[in-house]
Amino acid sequence: MSVIEIALKEISDRSTPAVTSLHVAEHFGKENFNVLNDVRRTIDKCSESFNALNFQPVEYMDAKGETSTMFTGVHHV
Repeated sequence: MSVIEIALKEISDRSTPAVTSLHVAEHFGKENFNVLNDVRRTIDKCSESFNALNFQPVEYMDAKGETSTMFTGVHHV
């Protein structure tokens, strides 16, 4: 079984242990928009407090030079 590595990411101007929807998509051979749809469906089913702790939307510059969205899953220690 392969593992998705939780690494330090710069989120809201601080280093935080996290994994992004981009990493999840790459790991499972999916497109990021498919993972974003899955995350959004999960967010719709969960409480605001759970979502705030586990799903943070972040904008990034994609390969085409366009601003896109990804979610980070923050690892709380």
